[in-house]
Order: sequence, then C-alpha cells, then structure tokens
Amino acid sequence: VIIFSDSLLFLMCSFFGTLSSDMAFAWDGTTPIRKEQGLAFDLGPQVLSIDAPVDKTYGYEMGGERQQPTLFVLTPDRIPRTFLPACVIGAKAKQFDDGLYAAMELLAQGRKQTLLDQMMEALSEAEPRAVLGVARELGGGPSLAAELQDLGKPLQETFLSDAGQSKPISFYTWSKELSAVWQQDRFLQQEYEPVYGLTTTMVPLHRALVSHPPLMKQYAGHLSFVRKITNPFRHPSLEVPPDPMAKQSYDRPRIFPPSISPETSFVLKLFGSKPIPPDFDLMKELVKSVREGKVSLEPSSNSGWYDHCVYALEPLLLPDRAEEAPKLRLSERYREELVALFKSLLSLTRETHIKQLEVPLCGCCMPRNVQLYPELTVEPLATYYGRRADAYQFVRDVLTSHFSVSELSSSQRLVLGHPNGKPLLAELEEMIRLFRGLQQLVLHELGFPKRSAGEDYEEIARKWVGAISQDSDVCTDNRMMVPVFYDTQKKKYKVWCVMGYATKTVSISFAVPPKVTSGNPGVDLKTKKVDYLYAAFAEVYARRLLSREEFRALCDRQETFSAIIGAVEAL
Repeated sequence: VIIFSDSLLFLMCSFFGTLSSDMAFAWDGTTPIRKEQGLAFDLGPQVLSIDAPVDKTYGYEMGGERQQPTLFVLTPDRIPRTFLPACVIGAKAKQFDDGLYAAMELLAQGRKQTLLDQMMEALSEAEPRAVLGVARELGGGPSLAAELQDLGKPLQETFLSDAGQSKPISFYTWSKELSAVWQQDRFLQQEYEPVYGLTTTMVPLHRALVSHPPLMKQYAGHLSFVRKITNPFRHPSLEVPPDPMAKQSYDRPRIFPPSISPETSFVLKLFGSKPIPPDFDLMKELVKSVREGKVSLEPSSNSGWYDHCVYALEPLLLPDRAEEAPKLRLSERYREELVALFKSLLSLTRETHIKQLEVPLCGCCMPRNVQLYPELTVEPLATYYGRRADAYQFVRDVLTSHFSVSELSSSQRLVLGHPNGKPLLAELEEMIRLFRGLQQLVLHELGFPKRSAGEDYEEIARKWVGAISQDSDVCTDNRMMVPVFYDTQKKKYKVWCVMGYATKTVSISFAVPPKVTSGNPGVDLKTKKVDYLYAAFAEVYARRLLSREEFRALCDRQETFSAIIGAVEAL
C-alpha cells in the first residue's frame, strides 16, 4: 500500500537507495516474487507507503520569500530513472492520441468532401448550397461558385471573424490540410438560423438527404464515426426532421453537430442560463462532484472514445475503488497529487478532441542486515493504465468498422503533421499492449497474484520504460490552452492551461513489508525518495484563444506559474 503526501517543493530532488543490480521481479507459480541480494521475497503480504511534498502552490520558502521554480519542457535528461511518474506516461499517450486523431481526420476528410459534393448536387435552394459551398472552400475544396457569392461570402467572413470558432488550435496547426479540416467542420457545427440571418437552410438539407437514401446512409455513417471517435452530440443532426417549433439552440439541428463531454455537461447544468460566480472554478467543482458521487465518469453504451479516455482518469479521484487499492494506503496529501494529475491529463485529453467538442455559452536479520527499499518502476496507477488500454481497443474497433483494410493499411499516425512511417493499426495495437503491460507491471510489483487469463505484456512495458528517453512522443512539447466555455457576461473564455513541468520528491516506504521466503536475515526497511514530475495546471479567464505555438511562446517568455497566468489573464 502506498501513501503519498505533500511537503516543500524542490527544484532538484535526489533519491536515497538505489536499485540493486541483482534485483528482479519474478513469479513462483502465481505468487509474485522479488529477488535481491541472494534472497527471495513473497510480495503477497506487501503493503507500501508513499509520502510526497507538502507544498502544492508551485513555490517554496527561501529566506522568508516565496520562490517559484522555472517550469520546463520534458527532455530525456529530465526523465527520472526510477519510479516513472504517470504524467510522463500520460505525455506518451497525449502524443499518440494527437497523431492518431490527426490521421483519422485526414482519413475521413476525403469521404466528407465527397459527401458535401453530393449534398450540393442534391440541392436546388440557394441558402443551403451557399452554406455547403463555404464549407467546401474552407476545407480546401473548390472556390465558392459565382452565383453563391452574395450569400456565401458574408457567411464566410462572419465565421472567420470569430477567432474562437475559426482559429485552428491543438494539432490542427500542424498542416494546411488539418487547419482546413478544422475550419470546414467548425463552420458546419454552426447554427445558421438565426445566427447568420438565414431562414431556409436545414429543412431543404434534410429533405435532400431523405430523398436520396444512399446519401443519407453516407451522412449517417460519418456521424456514427464521429460519435465514436469523440462522443455523442448535444444538438440534433439532419438524420431527423428539423423541429420548426424549437426555441432553444440545443434543440435546433446542426449539419455536423459538436459533441458533449462530462465537463461541459456539468457546467451547463450549473450555469447554462445563470450568472457564473466570480470565483467559480469548474475543475475544482467537477473534481468535488466526482469524489462525492454526484457526477459519474463511467461511459454509457453510447459513449465515444473521449468518455473512455476520461473514465481512465477516474481512479485518480477515486483511488480507493481502483484494483490496486488493497495494496495502497494513500495519504490525503498524495490524493491531492492525484487530483493535480487528473487536472492536467483531462486538459490534455480535451485538447486532442477540441475541434469536435462543444465550447458552450454559459452565464448566462542478525547474521546480516539487508537494507530493503521499496521498488516501483512506474507510478502505481494500474486502473488508469488498464482503462487507457480499453479506450485504445474501443477506437481500434471503431476504425475497423468504418474503414476498409486497404484504407487503414495505407494510413499512418501523424507526428507534427507528418506521417511517421508506421502502419496506423499496428501502432494502435502497440499502444494497447503497452498500456495493458503497464497495468500488469504495477499489479505485479504491488504484489497481486498473477492472472491466468489474457496475454502477458509486462515485459513490453518494462522494455519501453527502460528505453523511454528514446521515445520522441514522451518529450514532445505538451503545453497548451484549451477553452471550456464562454462567459457571456465577462465576454471571456474560461480556459484550462497546462504550462509545463516542475519537479519535487515523493518518498516510498513499507506500510506492510513483503515476507522473506528464503534465508533468515535481518531486514532493515528503508524509505526511498524519488524524483516526481508534475504538470502545472491552471483554470483562468482569457479574452482570446492562443494556438499551441502562441501559448508556448508566451510560456517561454514568462517562465513561472504566476507570470504565465498573469499574461494569459491580460490577453
């Protein structure tokens, strides 16, 4: 069992007790064994304790003054060589997810363009043709036809003048093609009646789809794919007839509706049409509600990949329900460290899906003594790793059900906008095995019995951890700003920011030691201190949104937590 707690924040932390060169984890049948110094230990009765720093204010006292660490981007030399923090594993997942989603966007774009072309051909009315014409041009297709210029250009100009909607962020800045996908799809998420002054857009569009069943099937197939790779929609689509009596915006259809998420559903429930208190902190309230059982993050039968990814984070807030819990006794202070980890990982997950997610309007022994240190290769969050593997299996099944083998065999994950040279499905399978292996590794080292069912991927995880400095995904810059809602009273976006990493120490000790199964030495149980990386997160208001590149440049200029936040609030 492991206990984490807070203490002072240090810029550089050294650990005491090194990994013995002859130390190894093994199995005796189904019994987890640790071998070291010529001894064998049965890990079955083992319970560990972990203690973390007290101060969680991104500063520490020195000479009576509050000091702040300089936040840094993860580089190979910064990665701890023992006890790999979950935020580093999350960094790997973030880069894979971005590249996977980018590849899926480009894979689906050809079908979307064909769909829009055929919808144009099925229409005779000028208004819906102008809407689709603008979307096609934004998406890199043909320019708006001359006869649609008078209707379409004002629509396009109005959309492009709203940077909150039209400005590509996240990985969509990697290439012109991805930026075009952003603007095309964001435009098609809009409500044209009455926002753009149109009156007869959705009814003719629905009628054209209904009168061309193959076209409706193609449209419905695309929406089904989007629901699965992100989440179900908040607004109706054109799969059902538009309701002429609909008075609320969320009752009126969108061509490509945006998706719901747990965090936006939560804020809409609280402040959909009510003033937002000045000191309202969405993340703080969301965490509190999940911990109190008022909000469940468990996916439903209709959930998409996003819900599955968020569900993987739930054990960070409810660690006593996790499968590793019987071996862990977490202090209140370490529980707060897990909350901080939840905040940063949720923000990074949201940014991957941000184009599709809604940003709602709200506010409205004696012969010899053996010194035994606890050993954990990675942060012991087995349930998080296992649910991440489940989420990757989910999106793999979505891909194989929506695209042919030939399409997928020629697709590759994008890395900073460029194909990485590896088959997409093969790499997705590698991620499933890696995260399943991380889950198995943690359960082994904590002392859980070996499971008889399923493949053994633990060695895959150990090899990855051993060579982690060679994984370019891990050290890719993850700093970003992502909008959560728009406050109509303040005329500002509420944004989540991940500003970089800092380091502190955690200490790991035995709450209940393992049992010596060979030899009869005296054992001195030791506490081990290790480096612990954490991501700096904040929720603030900003008048405008920054792309990744703009936000990272701001972070480089400001460097410290408070300086970065002050600069964001001054935008």
